[in-house]
Amino acid sequence: MKTLHAFRTAGALGVLAVTQIALVSGASAQATAVQWRVEDGGNGHWYELAVVPGPGYPRLTWTASESLAEAAGGYLATITTTDENAFVFNAFASAMASQWSCWIGGLRLNGGGLAWVTGEYFSCASLPFGNSCPFGGESRLYTGQYGPGPYFYIDDHNDDFQGGKNESLVEWSADCNADNIVDYGQCLDGSLPDTNANNIPDCCEEGIPCSACYAFDLNPTGIVDGADLGALLAFWGPVSPAFPRADINRDGNVNGADLGLLLANWGPCGQ
Repeated sequence: MKTLHAFRTAGALGVLAVTQIALVSGASAQATAVQWRVEDGGNGHWYELAVVPGPGYPRLTWTASESLAEAAGGYLATITTTDENAFVFNAFASAMASQWSCWIGGLRLNGGGLAWVTGEYFSCASLPFGNSCPFGGESRLYTGQYGPGPYFYIDDHNDDFQGGKNESLVEWSADCNADNIVDYGQCLDGSLPDTNANNIPDCCEEGIPCSACYAFDLNPTGIVDGADLGALLAFWGPVSPAFPRADINRDGNVNGADLGLLLANWGPCGQ
């Protein structure tokens, strides 16, 4: 697994009001993120082509794009092997609006060598034959569709080159509960609740063990039992900000539906 955000970029992010901008999958992009599955020889990470919304061709700098990726629980993608390059090319090349529009997570450190935002070693050997690596000395890396594939071309531009880029490739690899499953996928499939939709499981943010029955083990002890039933009944009615976990199905009310879910999962977790 990659170590997330070993390098944090600095910049005047407030100038771009990044907290008011959402990078979303546009009509020209993939509708959802895709996973490079371990059983397919991948790393288990998730990837998505994020597009700056709005009329025309709005752009964001690399720094703003990385900040938004981090806010979504990920980072700008780090393409560290030709196999990874081939996977993301096959997944996203046909969806790119422009062959020169996509930021990725490479940066030049203090005017010196290149590194990935995760702190991984940057090597030209990981790039396809014929690439211009080691590039021209600019500060950030981008990629784009170049020729028939099966790899993305990678090159460098400065952070705000031509006002930035319309697209960025986002990657998720965090595994906050060390269960060898990327958190993003567990948030997507609901196996670990993510109430605030920030792609970080609630259990990790709350410092609670992310057990197989986290959603029902309200106290938590690894067993759904009378203590959990008592916790649910104590907060019966409209969901309380003091203990929102009692609303197991997240419909705004602690009621019979939540009681049914708890009873259906009675006993030791995972059994």
